[in-house]
Amino acid sequence: MSLGRHEVMLPPVAHTEHPDAVEVAFSFHAVQRFRSRAPWRTAGEAEVMTELVRLVEGAIIAAWPPAWVAGGLREGGGAPLWAWNGPLAFPLAATGQPGRWLALTCLRRGS
Repeated sequence: MSLGRHEVMLPPVAHTEHPDAVEVAFSFHAVQRFRSRAPWRTAGEAEVMTELVRLVEGAIIAAWPPAWVAGGLREGGGAPLWAWNGPLAFPLAATGQPGRWLALTCLRRGS
């Protein structure tokens, strides 16, 4: 599945308790950025995806980015929803399927 320049990786999908974003899928770009910005450079794909899903399932999902993103916003500008957990933030885009969103990239505080 493609959403503009963001190729979608399926599965896995994170399941959240947010009423508008019940599921979050991950673009290939988001997974690459997560791998490079989190301590998962040497872990296998299964371990990386398990941790990515765990982080998003425990994330705050809101219509605004965390305060640390707002000042230097480049990637993910204008995203209608954001998922963030600790130092990581994921701008989300609607997929056209009600309740399912796509994480476009992974931003890390301080990078």
